[in-house]
Amino acid sequence: MSSIGKNADQIKEFIPKSSIIWDITGDILEAIHIPVGLIDKIAIKLREKYSIQFKEYHNEIEAIDSCKRNPEELSERLPHLLGIDISVAAKNKNSMFSIFLDSYESLYRRQTFQLSNGDPDEFIQELLLSSEKTLFVIGSREYIKWEQKDPSWNEILDQHILDYLSDQDSDYFLRSVPIPDESIRKSIIESSRGLPLYLDLCVEIYLRNKNNSLSAYDFLIPTNEIIPRFLSHLSEDERTLFTALSYIHFFNFNIFEILIR
Repeated sequence: MSSIGKNADQIKEFIPKSSIIWDITGDILEAIHIPVGLIDKIAIKLREKYSIQFKEYHNEIEAIDSCKRNPEELSERLPHLLGIDISVAAKNKNSMFSIFLDSYESLYRRQTFQLSNGDPDEFIQELLLSSEKTLFVIGSREYIKWEQKDPSWNEILDQHILDYLSDQDSDYFLRSVPIPDESIRKSIIESSRGLPLYLDLCVEIYLRNKNNSLSAYDFLIPTNEIIPRFLSHLSEDERTLFTALSYIHFFNFNIFEILIR
């Protein structure tokens, strides 16, 4: 779902060319006109390649055909069509898919929804309901409150508060690195207090220095000193890069490449 907000060409990279929405993605997401023969083309392809699926989704195809001259109306059906594609893929592979959505609240700031006055809740709800054999795992800072408009969501959503990692989970993670010395693991667990970020930073410090003589004492660090200690183990160029990246709202690989040149 990280494709929400990307342009048509970026999204189509992840869509099979045999997909129901392959031929319409570019036109809908870029909000340009729909070729008159486009829907007929989709229908022909479906009949030739997926005759069983065409019968199963005949109503959907007819609904698309009825609004083919209205890109805005057709774009509203996009999450449903994507859900159909996911369902078909799951059936064909005899598998169950998992879709992870992180920072759900950030969807409300996406330009895609702001420009179209779209409702991200409705988009995700339609996608979720249209995707068979699919588990959605959604991360959010707050509870999802869909039940305020429709109480039936209470029967579908299973929400949990994520707390800090337990000492047992932290130790399991550190043993998988692996960090064989139990005393070092205990010191890391005590210093990180179950915060995944601090655990990762301590692991990075360990890996960068594992050929040196390390002891549990090296990781008895006050929590607020873990990041400075981590930075102290970086080169000057690496520290400069980390500092630069910390100032921007987001970054991707292209931005990272520009900064390291």
